[in-house]
Amino acid sequence: MIKLTQPNGDYITINPDLVTSVRPGERPEYTIVVSNGEGNVVQESWEEVTRKILEYKLAMVRYGESSKIAYECYAESKNNPYTPPLDQVQIINKLAGLEG
Repeated sequence: MIKLTQPNGDYITINPDLVTSVRPGERPEYTIVVSNGEGNVVQESWEEVTRKILEYKLAMVRYGESSKIAYECYAESKNNPYTPPLDQVQIINKLAGLEG
């Protein structure tokens, strides 16, 4: 999920996997994000929304790959010390608005 800001200042989280389009709004300070057939107006620029979506997807790929490698390395161990790489967890939390 990525955290975006609505025109009234409230936050909305959107699943990037369901976003079908991102385009500038009628007013230059707003962007329209279409997800699940519903349009959401947000304050972030379309470039910023697109960047967040791409960063989220990259973080998910990296997280999945690191989990796969960790599973293979520790599959036979009863004490699996694996925790996701901290940098990926921080990226995911930041994109979801869960940092701090």
